Amino acid sequence: MKNARIQPLIILTCIFISVVVGLFISRTQDHAPVHIQRLPPHTDLTITATSAADEPGIVNINTATVEELQALPGIGETIAERIVAYRATYGAFESVGALVNVEGIGEIKLETIWDLVTIGG
Repeated sequence: MKNARIQPLIILTCIFISVVVGLFISRTQDHAPVHIQRLPPHTDLTITATSAADEPGIVNINTATVEELQALPGIGETIAERIVAYRATYGAFESVGALVNVEGIGEIKLETIWDLVTIGG
């Protein structure tokens, strides 16, 4: 009678231990932490866009309208308006990398649009 009660408990314990060990192993496999640092306004990054402003599909972030900016992946109306407002407040972007100073644009979003934008000639 005791064996009949203990056997399901042993099985459940083994399943639980297997799940915990699996979770532990999956969390320790080559996952480097991502650190995103917000740069202060007017930060000049040394990398600039090399694409020509008139190349098809390339958006000039120094002259684009809100509607043109919204054509970029991950850029909705709110972020497009922030880009235009930032430009109006601080002047033309000196590099594509300076977009990280706009609220809502982090390093990942910047990487997504990097090849699609330019600061002009």
